[in-house]
Amino acid sequence: MSILPPTKGARAAEIGDDDLDHLINVFRGSDFTLLDLKSGAIRLRLSRQPAAAPLPGSAGSGSGNSLRVVAPFVGTLTSRVAAGHRVGAGAVLGTIRSLCAETEVVVTEGGTVAAQLVPDGRFVAYGEPLFEMHRETPEGGQSQ
Repeated sequence: MSILPPTKGARAAEIGDDDLDHLINVFRGSDFTLLDLKSGAIRLRLSRQPAAAPLPGSAGSGSGNSLRVVAPFVGTLTSRVAAGHRVGAGAVLGTIRSLCAETEVVVTEGGTVAAQLVPDGRFVAYGEPLFEMHRETPEGGQSQ
């Protein structure tokens, strides 16, 4: 089974930025958990946990009043918030850059950022906890 049709006139060892973007997007939209591609001297390996396997502390979950936001993809983290920032549901807490793709880290519930668990510039794995948050209470305040 071919995931990516061959580009007309391209040699096997030539993989450009557009090809990498396409491969990453196909992988994201698939049920595959592993993509291992070798073309000449180039090797690309993408992996993730199976969708059916529950992630401890997955985005939007947590126990009690705490909320853990996890990496939606592998790559290098750049934060847009710091501890103490109050954010609403759907806020972008940072970005993860991998190859030619950039993925936003989005929180599913409003609250206050309690801690950034991974320093900026560090490579993170899929599902790795990035931020710890305190949920907002129904009255609009934060829970501790």
